[in-house]
Amino acid sequence: MKKLRANRYLLPVLMIIFAGTFLVSAGILAKRAIEDRTQNRQNDHLAGLVQQVPVKRPPIASDGPSDTYDEPLSAFVEITHPVTGKTIQVLREYAPVFQLNPDMVGWINLPDTKLNYPVVQTPDEPDFYLKRDFYKSSSRYGTIYAHAWADLNTPSDNVTLYGHNMNDGSMFAALHGYESKEFYDANPYIYFDTLYEHRTYQVLSVFEIDITKVDFPYHNFIDGNTISFKDYVNTCRELSMYDTGVNATYGDKLLTLSTCDNNYSTDDIRFVVVAKLVS
Repeated sequence: MKKLRANRYLLPVLMIIFAGTFLVSAGILAKRAIEDRTQNRQNDHLAGLVQQVPVKRPPIASDGPSDTYDEPLSAFVEITHPVTGKTIQVLREYAPVFQLNPDMVGWINLPDTKLNYPVVQTPDEPDFYLKRDFYKSSSRYGTIYAHAWADLNTPSDNVTLYGHNMNDGSMFAALHGYESKEFYDANPYIYFDTLYEHRTYQVLSVFEIDITKVDFPYHNFIDGNTISFKDYVNTCRELSMYDTGVNATYGDKLLTLSTCDNNYSTDDIRFVVVAKLVS
């Protein structure tokens, strides 16, 4: 009789537990779906502000002489800095976005992909935007951000940008296309503009790295001398998944893009794309 009585109560208890688990899981999924829609709308809105100003990029050196470029390289506009109150000049297409958040230092775009976002930098709080959106609200998407110590305007010998690898293909997920040589052949150039200059970079190396096993702190290389620069480039090329045929020498300026690789159970794997400034 005791067993029957126990079994009689067991089923309702299990049903309550399962129902509670289902409701919690459904709530989490619903919250994520709302966050996904909100984040994508925000990103589309920011990109729309930039796209209001048509920009024709200058030719890359190998594409022909610069006099084939028949529009001004830099269409500047004067604005009042949101924090300092000083009058500054920035590229016209980025002015409306910069005025929304003065932490903005540039814009990155990989044509024909979702990678089309503002880039921020916070020297006093290096990872401030790791889990915050462009408006500084909590977000698992984060915002593309630059290494706190890098000088984007001079620029440094190397500027590292960080971004999440999101399952919906947003943020730095598009970089994983470079796992394929065919994708590289179709997309050898990445655009990373500052607030003051249009810049085109050509991909030099693509590699995966376990940051706990390989002693190569690629993200901390900022400025160096002839030897350290050569060592950095050689290591990147040695680690590369394939030979891009692109090299760099001291005096060239590099862009390093770092994200996670979701194909592994560990969070220690990084997917890295290194490019050099060509225009």
